[in-house]
Amino acid sequence: MRNTGTTASRSPAISSAERTGYYHHGIYAGDGRVIHFNGGPDAHAADVEVQETDISEFLRGGLPEVRVYSRGERKLLRKPDEILAAARAALGRHGYHVLRNNCEHFSNECAFGVHYSKQTDSIPDGEKLDMHRGEGKSE
Repeated sequence: MRNTGTTASRSPAISSAERTGYYHHGIYAGDGRVIHFNGGPDAHAADVEVQETDISEFLRGGLPEVRVYSRGERKLLRKPDEILAAARAALGRHGYHVLRNNCEHFSNECAFGVHYSKQTDSIPDGEKLDMHRGEGKSE
């Protein structure tokens, strides 16, 4: 896994896979395993759940990266055992929503205890409505 920051890839860092038009996020659990929202490439939101999979399932051909934490994020970052415990506690959880509860929300919640997504929280409300209706780009 390419490390784009100072976090060792053996720790439960936020990992991402660059996919067409977006990044898929998860928590690296060690031994080639990632905890993330997963439901298969053609799954409906109701079928998506937090799962622990091998890294190839997480990547699905995307390029692996390890999150670079900003100085502010490092102050909020939980301890590695807490990040992994939060991710494992969420296994089997449903409730995926591309705008309000996506893979980046999940990863940030595990790592920082804060539910947010840079990818979707910065989208203007009108574009969010189009995405929700299926009229725009979606994750």
